[in-house]
Amino acid sequence: MKKSRVVIVGGGSAGWMTACYLNHVFGNNSQFEVTLIESADVPTIGVGEATVHTLRGFLEACDLSEGEFMVATDATLKHGILFKHWQIGDDPKDQYFHPFEDIAPIAPEGVINHWLNLKFKSATPPRFDRFMGVQGILAAAEKSPKLMHDSQYRAPVPYGYHLDAIKFAHFLRDVSVKRGVKHICDHVTDVNHQDGIIGSVRLASGQQVEGDLFIDCSGFRSILASALGATFISYSDKLFCDKAVTARVPQSDKFVPKPYTTATARRSGWTFDIDLQSRKGLGYVYSSQHLSEMEAEAEFRQVFGLGDEQGVNHFTTRVGRQDRAWVGNCVSIGLAQGFIEPLESTGLYFIEMSLRFLTDYLVLEDSDAARDKYNAVLNNLFDQTVDFIVLHYVLTKRHDTPFWQDIQTNMARSGDLNELLQLWKHKAPTDSDFLNAGLIFRATNYAAILYGMESLPQDLPTIVRHMGIEQSHEVLSKIQSVQKMAITSSPSHQEFLQKFLGAFS
Repeated sequence: MKKSRVVIVGGGSAGWMTACYLNHVFGNNSQFEVTLIESADVPTIGVGEATVHTLRGFLEACDLSEGEFMVATDATLKHGILFKHWQIGDDPKDQYFHPFEDIAPIAPEGVINHWLNLKFKSATPPRFDRFMGVQGILAAAEKSPKLMHDSQYRAPVPYGYHLDAIKFAHFLRDVSVKRGVKHICDHVTDVNHQDGIIGSVRLASGQQVEGDLFIDCSGFRSILASALGATFISYSDKLFCDKAVTARVPQSDKFVPKPYTTATARRSGWTFDIDLQSRKGLGYVYSSQHLSEMEAEAEFRQVFGLGDEQGVNHFTTRVGRQDRAWVGNCVSIGLAQGFIEPLESTGLYFIEMSLRFLTDYLVLEDSDAARDKYNAVLNNLFDQTVDFIVLHYVLTKRHDTPFWQDIQTNMARSGDLNELLQLWKHKAPTDSDFLNAGLIFRATNYAAILYGMESLPQDLPTIVRHMGIEQSHEVLSKIQSVQKMAITSSPSHQEFLQKFLGAFS
């Protein structure tokens, strides 16, 4: 029986996540072979990667030790994202938290509606992120999402990670090679294809590597997809930020990492602040139409207090996606597939979901139906995520710089997002508002952004009109009781890291 040969072009997080996952899923089949080709001349893009909570499922599916993973990648835990200065600007009160947890099902009318009831009827409820559950409170207190006795990848609340993207790729590389993935360090110089099907790739050494399925993980260069004439769909009318300046900043032994990402709106974009175990990953994601590289670096250094001795890196991104991630026998994954600014930490999430969908739609016989469905699902995932990112911008009241003025007047929105925003002028977000049940960003997530930025319904939703204030105060009391128990029972983030990781160091 002929072997099924998978050839991955490109390393980094995308390449090695692909190799590790496919090798684990099909590794027991002696007729399945995975080869990864990466060039030493092409650096991995990575500063400090923040993830969403689904990465835990990916790591567990690959049978990886959580402790070994965290030690190897300098990882910390993440409750969610603290957004600062997105609504009105440089005001200490202009902040809100977007947690990973879903809203607690403790009231049949819905917790969101009880918060709106208190908000509309002249009461003074806590900030929405302090009302919807426990995670905002835990994050503010710098508590761990995991308890000391929790097994790996388990916790009372969902959590993601902050990790070193380069170390993550190396960790997956070492595991994958040990498990049988073939690793070739060479540069692809030519792609041999006919009638939309790739037969082999030629390397700088002269070697030809043949395959049955090719995975393009070559980043923005999209080596394989470009050879097949892929069409790129730009999101530049919806997302203006297309450049970034970043820094890896070492910290002292006394450094206490925060269990959340901070995303702060700036003059012409936004900055991220990510705490790993031993350093910070800092960056300024900005619009090149409103700021030069020199101006961006100056502002970046100023807001974070970075001296001239601190090295920085500049990146130009390609904002958008391929019209079809899977063409013929080639699948684009990672930056080769598409890029959306990392405001909600979705970079690794897209890789993860691409792989999950690929193994679902990968069939024995060549199938246009499988390819078409895969492409439709991935395109929808990208487009819906763009809507969620755009939401952060279109709700702003900022107009203090040309960038924010441009956001107010020229940022395009999809018809779907416009319909939802019109709907939410009269009701709270509910999951039934969304046609696609497989999306990561659901009603809870949209509510966190809407109400974090004080974008309230224009009038009382019908269900709220008939609620009594006392009923909503009872719900608030229940929530606060659970929050107190969570604070009391949870170790600090630092304490958890020291004890949990100590066993693996």
